[in-house]
Amino acid sequence: MTQVQKRLVSLTAMACLFLGASWWVGESQDELNASTEAKSKDAKIFSVLSPLEVTGIEIDNAHGRFVLRRQRSEADTVGRWLLEAPALGGADLIVVEGILAQVLPIRRRLSIPNPNNESLEVRKKRYGLDTPAQSLTLKTTEGSETVQFGMSNSFDKSMYAFIVSESDIVSVPNTLRHQLDKRLFDLRDKQLIDFEKSDVSRVTVTYAGKSIVFEREANTWTFDDGKGRLPVSGERMQDLLQDMKALKFNTIISERATLKNLAEGGFPERAWSIELGMGPNREMVRTLRLGLTTTDEVEVL
Repeated sequence: MTQVQKRLVSLTAMACLFLGASWWVGESQDELNASTEAKSKDAKIFSVLSPLEVTGIEIDNAHGRFVLRRQRSEADTVGRWLLEAPALGGADLIVVEGILAQVLPIRRRLSIPNPNNESLEVRKKRYGLDTPAQSLTLKTTEGSETVQFGMSNSFDKSMYAFIVSESDIVSVPNTLRHQLDKRLFDLRDKQLIDFEKSDVSRVTVTYAGKSIVFEREANTWTFDDGKGRLPVSGERMQDLLQDMKALKFNTIISERATLKNLAEGGFPERAWSIELGMGPNREMVRTLRLGLTTTDEVEVL
């Protein structure tokens, strides 16, 4: 074998060794990544990785039991949250998604040991988990997971939790307590009237028996002054609709208000009424009544 042939054989052998080592390193790195992901997932109290996977939530706390369901379409992955119990209605998207954003990354600090081999019932009672102070269930298309929360540990600012699927008692950061301490009012969508500005083609404003009707044809808004239709600034109409969308309530007088409720709540007989007409023939109507409790003087811009 010539010197040149020996050199070619040597280079070929080195190339094979390099390729083999690269393949082994790649396989090892994939295994390491998979192992790291599994350990990270196991360390979390919920296995759900993304808030978008969650389709339903159940919260139990001192204020009651609250059931929420995500409603969405293929075009809208986030969608909206609906309250199903104890009352029906929209839920506050920011509040609900905020709970998920705080809960999903939470990892167990410690799995509580059981050196004396005590029964689960005895251990749960010791850590305040026989009657949990709070409980959270997350639902996905794959199933549901529940974690119950018991007494706090002031020494390290943690609280004890019971992971139902694992029958394991662990400690988690006490900061989670505040996130789950929600009332019905906290979870509710406080928007007074829900609509899309592009759907509105008529706005009727009524006060003291007199009405002004604004109508939109294509992209042009007009109103009738009694002599004919006059153009209205489209920008100002969009501002009006945006202001209406931004209105939120800060208290509830009655779930199903009657005239008696309105009178008891100090709602004046003379009030503004704003009616929105939507749909191809404006057959869909949403009405908002605004009472004037301090003055009857209103500046119209």
